[in-house]
Amino acid sequence: MIKKVGILGSGFGLYGYLPCFLNNKHKVYTLLRYKKKILYRKDLRKYEKKINFVSNTNELLHISDIIVIAKRPSDQEYLVKKIIKKKLFLKEYIFEKPFCSSPLKSIRYFNLLIKRKVKFRIGYLFFYTEFFKKFLKNKNKNIKLIWKFKSFDLNKKKLTWKLNHRNGGGIIRFYAIHFFPLLSMIGKNWKITKSEILIKKNFPISWEFECFFKLKRLSIYIDINSTNNNFKFETTKKYIYEAHSPFGDTATIRNQDYRIKFIKKLINDNRKKFLLKNYYNSLKIWKNIEDRTKVIKL
Repeated sequence: MIKKVGILGSGFGLYGYLPCFLNNKHKVYTLLRYKKKILYRKDLRKYEKKINFVSNTNELLHISDIIVIAKRPSDQEYLVKKIIKKKLFLKEYIFEKPFCSSPLKSIRYFNLLIKRKVKFRIGYLFFYTEFFKKFLKNKNKNIKLIWKFKSFDLNKKKLTWKLNHRNGGGIIRFYAIHFFPLLSMIGKNWKITKSEILIKKNFPISWEFECFFKLKRLSIYIDINSTNNNFKFETTKKYIYEAHSPFGDTATIRNQDYRIKFIKKLINDNRKKFLLKNYYNSLKIWKNIEDRTKVIKL
C-alpha cells in the first residue's frame, strides 16, 4: 500500500530514511528549505524530482500518513507537544534517538504518546546487524564491547549539540545509548560497578562501563577520540565479532549511507509491542546509568 511519508530533519532524515521510503514506492514529502541540501549531495540529488516539497512543518504533519522525525532531541520534544496539542494521533511516527534530551524527558513524553495511543517507534538499528545476531547467542556469557572511532565533532575540533550533554548529546546520550536496548534484553536487575566519562579540554573522549547481572559481567568501553575505527565483541577469552563499527564494515554502498539497509528492516519490523517495551526499559537503564556516572577531567 502506497503511503504519504513526511521527513522532518535535514540530516539523517534525508540521507537515511528518504531513500528507503522512495525505493519502496511511497510518496515522500519534505520541507522546501531542505531542497538546497538535497541538490548539493550526490547521493540525494537524483531523487529531487520524486520528492514533494511543502512550505512548512504544519502542512507536512497534516498531509502525511507516516512521519519521520530525525531532529535534535529538543526539537523532537517540541514536536511531540505539537502532535498532542493538535491531536494528530491517527498517524505513525518514527523518531530518531535520542528521543528527547534526557532520560526523564524521554520517559515523560514516551508515556504521553502511549496514553494518547499514538503509533510510534524509535530508530534503533543495532537489532538488524550481524553484531546483534551474535550478541543474542552469547548474551548469557561474560561480555566485553570495545568501540573506537573519531567523532565528527572531535575530528573537526568544534562542539555541536552531538557532544553537548544538556542538549541530548555527549558520549552517553548520543553514542552509548545505542547499546541500552541490548542491555534491556538481558535483564533488569543490574548492579553497576563502574560508569566513568573522561573529559579532555572540555570534550568527552571516552566512557568506561561495567555491570553485573546474575554473576555475569558486562563491560563497555567507547573511545570517540581514537585514530582507528574498530569495534570488538568478545566473551571470556574468545573474540566473537570484529568490524569497522557495530554496524559492520561501513563502506558506502552506491554512494549511499551504509545504514540504509538497516533502516529498511526497521520500517518493515512488525514487532511493535516488543520494540516499544524494549525501548521503555532502555530508558530506565539510561537513567540508572547516568545517576551513577562519574566525570573525570584530565
